[in-house]
Amino acid sequence: MTTPTLRPLRWTDWGFARRLAADPVTRAMSEDPTFPTTLGHLRWMARHVAHATAWVAIGDRQASWFRFNRLGLAQVKQDARQRLWLGVTVAPEWRGCQLAQPLIEAATQQAFAQWPLEPTLWARIKFANEASIKAFSNAGYVGSKLDSEGYWVLVRTRNRKAAA
Repeated sequence: MTTPTLRPLRWTDWGFARRLAADPVTRAMSEDPTFPTTLGHLRWMARHVAHATAWVAIGDRQASWFRFNRLGLAQVKQDARQRLWLGVTVAPEWRGCQLAQPLIEAATQQAFAQWPLEPTLWARIKFANEASIKAFSNAGYVGSKLDSEGYWVLVRTRNRKAAA
């Protein structure tokens, strides 16, 4: 299994992030299933690059002699109640390789390091996305309720450990 490490999202990741946004599975499992416009995607990139709230997961095996594999993307957004919500996307070519849980764990640690006073991270996952529910649960997120829009709401506290 490839172990992901995270680095901040950069403008040079535009094509990778856009490809993930265009992926039909990503769109189907997203809170907003419509494909983002170019301007909408630029705004998303600008917000996450400026505030360092998105990270690209890099693999430990080289894709070629000059760059590492991009495995996925993790992002944190803050809602009006100041709660931090974590979202992850595994690149289509890496799905099924058992990377979601390690990516979630790495992103959780990154978020807790970046927001040292925040005791809790939240995740909102579509009811039908069983793989993500399992990966977040195995990464120490707990919860068992659906919100009014049919999403599982899972929570991870700073001191909770991932499942062994």
